[in-house]
Amino acid sequence: MAHDRLDILLVAPKNPRADGFAQRLAQCTRPRLDVTRATTMDHATSLAAAGQFDLALLDFELVPDVRRGFLLLSTALHALPIVLSVPDDAEAELRRVLPEGVLDYVRRDSDHPHVLERLLHYASQRSETLRSLREAEARLRGIVETISEGVLIVDDGGAVLYANPAAETVLARPLVEILGAPTGFQVPDTSPGVVEVFGGRHEPARLHVTVGSMTWEGRPARLVTLRDVTAQMETEENLRRSRDEAQRTAGLKTAFLANMSHELRMPLASIIGFAQILRDGLEDHEFREFADSIITSGNRLLETITSVLDLTRLDANAVQAQARPVSVASVAREAVGMLGALASRKGLPVEIETAEGDDTVHADPAVLRRILNNLVGNAIKFTEKGSVRVRIEPDGSFVRVHVVDTGIGISEAFLPQLFDEFTQESSGYDRSHEGSGLGLAITRRLCALIGAEIGVESEPGRGSTFTVVIPHSQAWTD
Repeated sequence: MAHDRLDILLVAPKNPRADGFAQRLAQCTRPRLDVTRATTMDHATSLAAAGQFDLALLDFELVPDVRRGFLLLSTALHALPIVLSVPDDAEAELRRVLPEGVLDYVRRDSDHPHVLERLLHYASQRSETLRSLREAEARLRGIVETISEGVLIVDDGGAVLYANPAAETVLARPLVEILGAPTGFQVPDTSPGVVEVFGGRHEPARLHVTVGSMTWEGRPARLVTLRDVTAQMETEENLRRSRDEAQRTAGLKTAFLANMSHELRMPLASIIGFAQILRDGLEDHEFREFADSIITSGNRLLETITSVLDLTRLDANAVQAQARPVSVASVAREAVGMLGALASRKGLPVEIETAEGDDTVHADPAVLRRILNNLVGNAIKFTEKGSVRVRIEPDGSFVRVHVVDTGIGISEAFLPQLFDEFTQESSGYDRSHEGSGLGLAITRRLCALIGAEIGVESEPGRGSTFTVVIPHSQAWTD
């Protein structure tokens, strides 16, 4: 439909009155009416199928049986909007005509062209509006009827006025039982809410319900949407129970390990102390070696127990770091100094290289010392020849510490497990190096404690490089 023109299909018999009406239509200019005339219903049907018309103007004389004529014509004309042209003496018939869906009527014998312009223009506009509303309603209904959530419209008395197909599944009741009947559950006053519904089930389903106010066919109603959350809530409940059980088990494990570590350290300290006294008082060389074995084994066991205790304390968040400005290079020198004797026994030089820049970080010196001590100690332990280097590189907001060795290296397959607890690449009775497999796990947690990150690059037979990235400023809380 153009704004300045209407394409009209005039369906009228060939007679003087109809001809006069057609002439008045030709005088309409606001909008201009382009009229195509059909003198029979069959002719009108063929024209409607072939052309594009804004509306059909149907002479009342062609459809004395208004109901039958209108229904046939609206079907034949592909639902074209219809305006009736009626003789002045037939207005009494309009009470039967208009309710059948006719948009409007005009007086064939007396309406002036200006009146025809106005009536036909408004009839065409109403038709466009109604068509748009029907299309919007069809789209909305298509959406509502295909969504997976149940949708109900409920009146003030609690009866269901409308239900979409998904409501059948959600409520486990057929639509014929839902429509017109009570909802079967108490619609919550506050939205959203959760209700239990049996429907046709043996066990109740839990539904997430949202409620909104609306008007349905001129009366107040509530729009209720339903989503089955039974499986979701069961999963959440199982997860909560599993989490609570895991937390309880972790608490028991932490308490057990802390208690056992403490109970074992005390007698071990006595065993090591008395073994040292015995060794110093023995003259027999063989018995002195026995005492040395007791001391060595006791220290190894004590080191393992200490590591377990440290890991337990870290698990329980019982280690509190006290941050202050500290030089990474100075802490590295302390760590290397403490391990100097071990490196000397293996003939390994341990070097410290410091690049230009500020190497001060905000960290706990004791925690940082422990990290570097573990990494340098590991490098010495797994290196038989070559060297160990500690390279310190200030880098913008961070200080990078690289601990580089020329030792046995680590296979690519084992790297993802390297920082796990109680894991070693070489295990079993024939393993090449001793240890509990806790050192790197503890080191990673100590790094997290001061806001640092740790990574590794390694190649079997060519050594390893462990890198710790420490922020200059405080990136963590005490």
